[in-house]
Amino acid sequence: ENTITTTLCSYLGNKYQIYNIAPSSFSIFISLLNQHLISKPKLIILCSVERFLYMNSDTVENKLFIKKINQNGFQLKQAEYTERFKKLTSIQWFNALFKMRTGMGYPSSINKKMLFLDGRKSIKNDSLLYCKSINAIHIICQKCKNLGITFLFVPMPNKESVYWELVPYTKQPNLLFRIDSALKKANILSINTLALFNNEKKNGTWLYHFDDTHWNNNGVKVVAKEMVKYIDSLAVLK
Repeated sequence: ENTITTTLCSYLGNKYQIYNIAPSSFSIFISLLNQHLISKPKLIILCSVERFLYMNSDTVENKLFIKKINQNGFQLKQAEYTERFKKLTSIQWFNALFKMRTGMGYPSSINKKMLFLDGRKSIKNDSLLYCKSINAIHIICQKCKNLGITFLFVPMPNKESVYWELVPYTKQPNLLFRIDSALKKANILSINTLALFNNEKKNGTWLYHFDDTHWNNNGVKVVAKEMVKYIDSLAVLK
């Protein structure tokens, strides 16, 4: 009930049908579209985590995925249980419970309750990442235009970028600010989520789970409300 899709549906009064195909790639979306498993949407909202920002910009069908979706029911079930076994999520959960561990990651030296996935390692040389990400977003946006689909890009900040002072860093990582500026110059619709979260932090709002990399309910609501503003302003959906 706290996923971005469900929250967005609620804020939009369930006026629109929303497909959630995450985690995914643009090439898988093209495969679903070409295989007539989904209808062509009027709007695509592409979300990408900052640490994985250099996304695959393939705009052709994903052949491996097409093979999977053409499998019969038994093959699909077999693949599903194999995937579940590989992840061993239940075993990890019981192991954490037994050892009284609240989560994996690097605890903040300032607030021990706050865990980070990469900690200080989350900052890398981002010049190449910046160039590749901008290029990939441009390619995907152009493909959407060719298909007659409106495109909106929503970056998902690393927890370390939002709570940078708890990592601690001496200053806030600015990769998402630079990307947002570049996209706006190119007239590509995007939401500056890092700026949104900075404003919410001033009010004392916690936006992520303490022991997890995901947004909590507050973080999801902040982004969903901003998405609604963009959606309401798009003539294509009226």
